[in-house]
Amino acid sequence: MQPFNEKQLLEAISKGDEKAFETFFLHYYPQVKGFITGLLQSPEEAEDISQDIFLMLWG
Repeated sequence: MQPFNEKQLLEAISKGDEKAFETFFLHYYPQVKGFITGLLQSPEEAEDISQDIFLMLWG
């Protein structure tokens, strides 16, 4: 994965850039899900919450 500028990436996402969102998602989803799994001790719940977080970001 190519390095990216977070600010530019978030600006692109705010303008509806699907590729920017995909890049952001692929980079951060594993970290977010891992963090939430550690808090909840439930991979299934962590996956649901992580997906909800990224859906809110996209919406």
